[in-house]
Amino acid sequence: MIFIFGFGHQTESDSGIREELYCPSCRRNAIIKIIIIKKWITFFFLPVFSYSKKRFRVCESCGYSAEMQKE
Repeated sequence: MIFIFGFGHQTESDSGIREELYCPSCRRNAIIKIIIIKKWITFFFLPVFSYSKKRFRVCESCGYSAEMQKE
């Protein structure tokens, strides 16, 4: 019997949170969205559980992104 495991598959989801903040790349106030990226352990190419979760702030004007610090 063969079992196929994997890791590193990632999903990106929009948290729905938007803020007007200063963007260091645009050098102006812009709409910043928060996205969540999760990495998954897979079994037969299906995500089973996540082992990593990171939040990023992304500027909607220029696309600049920065990882958020854990609070």
